[in-house]
Amino acid sequence: MPSYYDYWSLKNIVSQQEQQSAPDESAAQIRRDLDARLEVAMIHIPQKDIQIEKAGVGPVLITVSYDKIVPLVGNVSLLLHFDTAGH
Repeated sequence: MPSYYDYWSLKNIVSQQEQQSAPDESAAQIRRDLDARLEVAMIHIPQKDIQIEKAGVGPVLITVSYDKIVPLVGNVSLLLHFDTAGH
């Protein structure tokens, strides 16, 4: 359950970040702001799994795609794959 809670929180954070990003903000600034929000929520996603697309002064699109391995018992684990995008 904690993995799904993190996913839903991440989805909300990504959506809020897209809506609150100014048209003249750089992708680097958007990434810093997003990282700060994720840190406060204690959600740890590798930078390589976060994509920020910005076309000039148009809207920002943030996509996050990551895998989470949850140990079950012994050498058996569960692989969860999450994909989210704002909007």
